[in-house]
Amino acid sequence: ADNEIARLNVRAAHQEALQVVRSCELCSPGASSMAIRGDQKIFAVGGWDSEVYVFGYRKCKPLARLKAGMP
Repeated sequence: ADNEIARLNVRAAHQEALQVVRSCELCSPGASSMAIRGDQKIFAVGGWDSEVYVFGYRKCKPLARLKAGMP
């Protein structure tokens, strides 16, 4: 597991290798899921540490870190 999320240029993939556009760093390694909001302004990553990380889509700027509440 790694603690980096990368945005790739898939359109350039047919030419050579995948091209990293931007990358974001998580506080701890391991991402289990990711969702991009419909307007493509933010995305969220669910981590193995039971936290959700929210980033700005364009610049991969961290916006929030949400801790899971246990019942």
